[in-house]
Amino acid sequence: MALDDPQVCWDRYRRLANRDDAKYVCPMVGNRQEFHRDLETIEAKVIELFAMVAEDLPGATHALLTGSTDVIQALTERERAIDSLYLEIEDLANREILRQAPVASDLRFLVSVLR
Repeated sequence: MALDDPQVCWDRYRRLANRDDAKYVCPMVGNRQEFHRDLETIEAKVIELFAMVAEDLPGATHALLTGSTDVIQALTERERAIDSLYLEIEDLANREILRQAPVASDLRFLVSVLR
């Protein structure tokens, strides 16, 4: 087992503390698990955003080629939802950068989300 594994840290400090409130002895475990859950949430929202954009590409192509105002209006409404989701993702990513000060791959992921 790796020493950076949260479960190893938790078990080790629980044995040292010999009590159920070992979370006070090893508080970083809970914080890191929450951080990784937040990263997973951000990743899921990014995937949702990409799916929305991919779904709209054929309609946008059709509207461009035909000039269909009905399709353009539908795409405009959908664009509002996409923009709203993007702003939510951007806020989540900025919050995690401020709260957790991530490094390495976590930081690269969050910065790539912001670009």
